[in-house]
Amino acid sequence: MKHKIAILFIVLATLLLVVACAPKEAAKKEQQVAGEQETAADTDINSVESDISDIDAMTEETDISDLDSLDQDLADIEALDIE
Repeated sequence: MKHKIAILFIVLATLLLVVACAPKEAAKKEQQVAGEQETAADTDINSVESDISDIDAMTEETDISDLDSLDQDLADIEALDIE
């Protein structure tokens, strides 16, 4: 009985070493896919950043803060007594 347990232990230890030392191609492929996804994500982020900066530039160009006082300015002009 002890002999069978020893043989079983040796077989299990050998299988454990074979599995643990086997090449891990699947992990490498997953890392490559993850790297490609990160590159695509970086491209998307850069695209969004450039779009936001374009929107900021357009917002500065179309500043309408001068129109806030337009009603008051028109009322002042109508109040002038020009004859």
